[in-house]
Amino acid sequence: MCGISGVYHFDGRPAERDELQRMLQHVQSRGPDGEGTLLEGPLGLGHRRLSIIELSELGKQPMNDGSGTVSITYNGEIYNYRELRSYLETVGMTFSTGSDTEVLLNGYRRWGMDGLLKRIDGMFAFVLFDRRLQQLFACRDRFGEKPLYYFVHEKRIRFSSSVNSITATEQDLSLNMGALDHYLCELCIPQPFSIWNEIRQLPPASMLQVDVRKRKFTESRYWQLAFTGDGKMSETEALGETERLLKKTILERTVADVPVACLLSSGADSGLVVSMLAQQSEQPVNTFSVGFTGDDAQNELPQAKALAKKYDTNHQEIIIEPDAVAILPEILAAFGEPFADSSALPSYYIYRAIKTDFKVALGGDGGDELFGGYHDYATCFLAETFARESKSGLAGSLERTANALAFRAGLTDVNTGHLRDYTGFPPERKLHREMGFAPGEIASVYHPDLKHAQADFTRSYLQHAWQKNETGSMTGTLSGAFLDTRLLNDYLVKVDRSAMALGLEVRSPFLSPELAAFAAKIPDAIRLKNGQGKYLLKKLGAKYIDPEFEKRPKRGFGIPLDRWLRKELKPFTQDLLFSGKLEQRKLFDMKKLQAVFDEHCSGRADHRHKLWALICLESWFKRNSL
Repeated sequence: MCGISGVYHFDGRPAERDELQRMLQHVQSRGPDGEGTLLEGPLGLGHRRLSIIELSELGKQPMNDGSGTVSITYNGEIYNYRELRSYLETVGMTFSTGSDTEVLLNGYRRWGMDGLLKRIDGMFAFVLFDRRLQQLFACRDRFGEKPLYYFVHEKRIRFSSSVNSITATEQDLSLNMGALDHYLCELCIPQPFSIWNEIRQLPPASMLQVDVRKRKFTESRYWQLAFTGDGKMSETEALGETERLLKKTILERTVADVPVACLLSSGADSGLVVSMLAQQSEQPVNTFSVGFTGDDAQNELPQAKALAKKYDTNHQEIIIEPDAVAILPEILAAFGEPFADSSALPSYYIYRAIKTDFKVALGGDGGDELFGGYHDYATCFLAETFARESKSGLAGSLERTANALAFRAGLTDVNTGHLRDYTGFPPERKLHREMGFAPGEIASVYHPDLKHAQADFTRSYLQHAWQKNETGSMTGTLSGAFLDTRLLNDYLVKVDRSAMALGLEVRSPFLSPELAAFAAKIPDAIRLKNGQGKYLLKKLGAKYIDPEFEKRPKRGFGIPLDRWLRKELKPFTQDLLFSGKLEQRKLFDMKKLQAVFDEHCSGRADHRHKLWALICLESWFKRNSL
């Protein structure tokens, strides 16, 4: 895992070491083990290295292929690189290193970029330059685990793992107010946009091909997951294949020349990763959990500790106190853009503890999205089932069944009336998390003199995500859209930025293309049986974690922010938001923000996510001297 940066000047101006160094400074934490640059006329490639595979100097980047016609700077891990290398050797290709980077170079020479991208299983972002074709390729992994920002000007293109690398070398940038609106609604920046109008992010599973002579740009997508649910299988077959593939992908993601640790919570995802790895490993698994004092509702330590004891892991617990917010500026600096998922705070703390002795950790991200872990999935599935069966004249008996299933699924606020209405909800309502400001509320909190407010930005963005993933099944469409919204814009960003700020690589076994493709074919009636989110993973949890696991309520990974903002963090919030600095920006109607704060502190409403979004935004403004 590493950090990459680079530039190509279309006007022929030579790339300069100074500009490349300024860009690399902002990805230094992603690669603390070394630095490499390639300067060749208008081309400049830079790399900061976190050495995990091929620890010797032979693994340094940027790297050239054996013929000297192709160069690459690459951030990521290719989990099946050994199999690909074995095949390439059988067809006569030679290797001088043990790195996965060289597999990418030789794979490109053998199969071309399209063929290479279809074959590799990994998380990655890389830029490859082909001197013979005078083509620059920028590529990103299937789910968007690794970031790739780029800036295009008539005279140059810049790219980097960090948006800060580009803002350090480009001055005429303007705030993307649509992206800001979305941030206030969804707590994160919507990809492929960035907080800056002039900087974009390459979408997941995409390739940007640049003909540098013609200055021609072609963006294409090489993979799209569709939740069709059309697999012909029984529940037993679905459960068995899920178990087999999960065991396989967990082992594949332990490939490294350094020790590997595991994140452990009380949930099914990380619990299954730890349990299955422990059963397949000859050495004790190293596990880490995070918790809080004085808040039993969000404390997962007892259950995590019980699982660690069951499998005799080397277990460590990290306790977070309210004063942890003191390092908020340090955490937000790692993101480069406004980001308001408060679970970034405990994530950063646990990653910092892991980094003391490890460079690689396994996490559980992706399990909720692939196997239907959020309440939204259960609601959607029950609504779709109710609508379908109602047409068959079974509404009377179905109403009793639906109410019972909703209760069993933990959907205490859902009734048959809600299920009837749900099918008619517009896509943006199905996808909106109802955590930040509502899309229709945004315009009202801006300063009266500010006329930019794009109330339709988030609506349009979520509608597009829905339309792009339509499968004919409402539940399947929701599943695909969540991959392109919540997972991409929030959870994967949180993991990558907070971990890589510390030089730690976090791998997600659930984000295996093979496992994902299988999950997408599981019929919804099995994947969400009786409206039970993550039905199959809970079944596996009963086998590997705890016989009573299916009865456990789902818990979010977060901090007791509601209480902290009312008590311990109240003075901090008051000073940051209402001391005059934010008001001087003339961005918000301060009376309305004060009302939000007062309502929360009095207990009349829970505005924790709105306030945290404002706290993180103002901290970002201050750090960037805006």
